[in-house]
Amino acid sequence: FGIRVQPLDQQQDLIEDIRAQIHPPGEPGPPEGTEVELAGLPVIAAEANADLSRSRYWLPLVGLAVVALVLALVYRSARRALVPLLPVVLATGWSALVVGAMDVALNPMSATLGALVIAISTEFSVILSARYHEERGLGLSVGEALRRTYARTGTAVLASGATAIAGFAALAATDIRMLRDFGLVTVADLGVALIGAMLVLPAALVWAEEGFA
Repeated sequence: FGIRVQPLDQQQDLIEDIRAQIHPPGEPGPPEGTEVELAGLPVIAAEANADLSRSRYWLPLVGLAVVALVLALVYRSARRALVPLLPVVLATGWSALVVGAMDVALNPMSATLGALVIAISTEFSVILSARYHEERGLGLSVGEALRRTYARTGTAVLASGATAIAGFAALAATDIRMLRDFGLVTVADLGVALIGAMLVLPAALVWAEEGFA
């Protein structure tokens, strides 16, 4: 039988209700020799959404651990790896808070966007911190190196982030709920990633210059 279009969490509730009626607790199930299974795309989609919702907290932790390991291997310095990682960690937490405050239902598309926050934040932070260290290598002071980094590379990062945010914001105007929620969550995620790179990273770079005192 068909299932009407509805949010995946409600769809999962319906499927679980059907299963409970097929095998009522403490009561006999289907006739002997009969097996009843729910199948089809609606069942797969609803269960995938439920699995993603249950794992959405530890998936970002795994992503952060992988990023930290890669940065440590590339830089061969825990200190160099920690600086770009700080904005990433904060942006990941901010993303969860913002999405929770927006009260947007997660779906298979938006539930995995924690990985997007980590990826975009890492990209922005690594590019800007690398440019900063290049400027410091030329003998510039901390303040001047930061000013030159954000006046040049920072402008490009800001333009790139703003363009991506504007593009995904267009999805918020659609009548398709899944796409609308995906657009809203993506805008929030990209926004906090950009804020982390533009506001938190400079502070982290200065803090690192002082030996994290």
